Amino acid sequence: MLGYSHDDMRAIPWPTMTHPEDVDLDLFPFRKMAAGELQNYSVEKRFVHKEGRHVWARLTLSLVRDAHGQPDYEIAIVEDITRRKEAEEALRKAKAELELRVRERTRELEQAYAALERETGQRLAAVEDLREKEQLLVRQTRLAAMGEMLGNIAHQWRQPLNILGLLIQQLQLTYDMGKFSGEFLKDEVARAMDLIRHMSETITDFKDFLKEEKEPQEFSVNSVVVTTVKLLETPLKAMNVEVEISQSGELFITGHRNEFSHVIMNLVTNAHDAFRERNVGSARIVIRIFKEDGKPVVTVADNAGGIPEEIMGRIFEPYFTTKGHEKGTGIGLYMSKNIVEKSMGGRLSVRNTEDGAEFRLCFPAASR
Repeated sequence: MLGYSHDDMRAIPWPTMTHPEDVDLDLFPFRKMAAGELQNYSVEKRFVHKEGRHVWARLTLSLVRDAHGQPDYEIAIVEDITRRKEAEEALRKAKAELELRVRERTRELEQAYAALERETGQRLAAVEDLREKEQLLVRQTRLAAMGEMLGNIAHQWRQPLNILGLLIQQLQLTYDMGKFSGEFLKDEVARAMDLIRHMSETITDFKDFLKEEKEPQEFSVNSVVVTTVKLLETPLKAMNVEVEISQSGELFITGHRNEFSHVIMNLVTNAHDAFRERNVGSARIVIRIFKEDGKPVVTVADNAGGIPEEIMGRIFEPYFTTKGHEKGTGIGLYMSKNIVEKSMGGRLSVRNTEDGAEFRLCFPAASR
């Protein structure tokens, strides 16, 4: 393992074959064992190979005493743990790199958020033209969405990072139990890589959600709905909200993909907030995607108790909110209606059901 012959091993003191930084790891417990305070001990340290390179090993040392209790000889077992240490180091570096990426991405989003907030605040004070005000309302909506995204990124990444940490600890525990093998290492590395891929896909989803689009394009309703619900997975799970997506074939509409995603996100988030405020048990959201008279239709229904009749006619007004201004801006539903009806040529309506509210989005059929 270290390249030394039997004669070399007898002639060279153990400390000489130990990495200088690890000598005390061995000497301290050895002295305690010699003093009778320990019967044996195990340490993980670096040995120096005859060729000069370092070899990680686990040293287990026992002291055998004679009939008079005096030290007689030692029994040493040395196991090569280089592969495990290399795997642990690789996983540690992967975790550190992922944490760095999270910090960098969060910092970039926070800077963009602050810049957009400053610009919006400055322009809103001076704007008089109605059209420009509506454009600023769109910016405000995106600003609110970016704030939610920052929180969602932190939630979406926290669990995978914790699991990566547990994988690293599992390597040590499995080795200590004598069950460490090449197959086990292969499986654990595969699990770690799956987590890394999932986190990379999450960043891509968030980046795509915040990307601005210049021209309307044809896109899949189904794909946007599924991706948007996925972005909200963490807060929905935290409230034990069940989400059902019913799809009757793949439907296509024309517009700005991210604007439509904002509409779906706003409707689902409003339902989530209603569940929390009303403390609804067995909370459920049902999203249906289907065709009616040849036109694509999406409905978003919840069981949060519905909308009071006295405010039903006002919920699409700008700055109207039932949450209090510290919790809501009151522009989400107003902008959702503008996006659906003015930008996409569709219609957004709402009605109460037996146990909640249902928002209905109807669009012109795409060209295909």
